[in-house]
Amino acid sequence: MRSHFRQFQMAATTVAVCLLLLWTPLVHAQGGPGTLIGEEMFGTPFNARQGGNACFNDTFYSFHGGASGPYPGTFFRKYGDFAPAGDNPGYFFGNFHIDSLYGPIDGYQETYSLSPDQLTCALVSDPTDPNLSLWQYIGNFDIPYTATVAATSCQLQGIAHVDFELVLNFDATVPIRGFFDEFVYTSNTCTPAVGPPAMVVLQPANAVAVRSAEPLPMRCASRA
Repeated sequence: MRSHFRQFQMAATTVAVCLLLLWTPLVHAQGGPGTLIGEEMFGTPFNARQGGNACFNDTFYSFHGGASGPYPGTFFRKYGDFAPAGDNPGYFFGNFHIDSLYGPIDGYQETYSLSPDQLTCALVSDPTDPNLSLWQYIGNFDIPYTATVAATSCQLQGIAHVDFELVLNFDATVPIRGFFDEFVYTSNTCTPAVGPPAMVVLQPANAVAVRSAEPLPMRCASRA
């Protein structure tokens, strides 16, 4: 009689474990696709100023807008500066930050190798008043980047293409118009972190394994 009771206890415990496994949500990988290929950041300037002497000193800028691709969300292009001519011709630097559905991504870009046709500066007429002049900066170039996906501490590297226009007033202190468009077309990959393991709780809490002359195999129905 006692042996049958123990077998009944084991069967009840097995049923409880199987039900719990069936009810436990499936664990999915977290942290995003692990690549930035196809990521596009497009925005408008919200802060810009020129360091003086028009095209021959550094121009500082910030853009913000939307990000689409593997890590959709919003982006900020911050703390950037460039110099079409002067002491650092062809210099372009910038940090970017993406607030994505998978968590934040922070990137860094810098190059000294831009040619005069890839990064230009010119004095142009104001379309609303031909008597006024504006400073126009245009960029069209490839640039290397490094980026960190915070959710997984994943390090990504690759090449992106940048197109931008930035127009400042004649004093070079206020952005009049402009856009920034960056498209990532190469990237290494990294494996996203896996979510926490599933936890199984036995009922009753003091259940113990009991040897039996006729052990009961534990068989759970499969789930989709």
